[in-house]
Amino acid sequence: MENLEKVTTTEAVPGVAEVNVQKIVVPIDLSEHSEKTASYAIALAKRSQAAIMFVHVFPTELMTEFRLGDIHWSYARERDAAKEQLVSFGNKMGRVYPHCKTEFRIGDMAEEVRRMAVEWHADLIVTASYEPGFLSSLLGVERAAQIVKRAPCPVFVYHEVQE
Repeated sequence: MENLEKVTTTEAVPGVAEVNVQKIVVPIDLSEHSEKTASYAIALAKRSQAAIMFVHVFPTELMTEFRLGDIHWSYARERDAAKEQLVSFGNKMGRVYPHCKTEFRIGDMAEEVRRMAVEWHADLIVTASYEPGFLSSLLGVERAAQIVKRAPCPVFVYHEVQE
């Protein structure tokens, strides 16, 4: 087997634009996969001291002709719990990498991630792709694909290897 020689150059490759990532949007679903995705995004951010915005998008409450009080209360309780989880997540990641912020939104996940990237002038979106649950796979719903279709900037898809 032939050994490769390491060559260091400071010359730019002709026709290749310089990549300068300063702001990264990272959508998270607060599942066990979120921390791995965040760790990967932090590793990328550290290369250029980029700021990270962790975004959690909570689904919109379904509106019907009438809302039962218990159903609305349950939705509000779940929404508030998700907000608390996001704050805790942000605090934990902030101890690892101080250039992190969090944003809680309500709506369509892919659309809210797109809006966040536009509003924040993001240079990159880092999202995860992992085996969806039965219902998601049945309906053909894959988070990463939805984000890629709507993204206003490059998207890096971190694929978590199943053990």
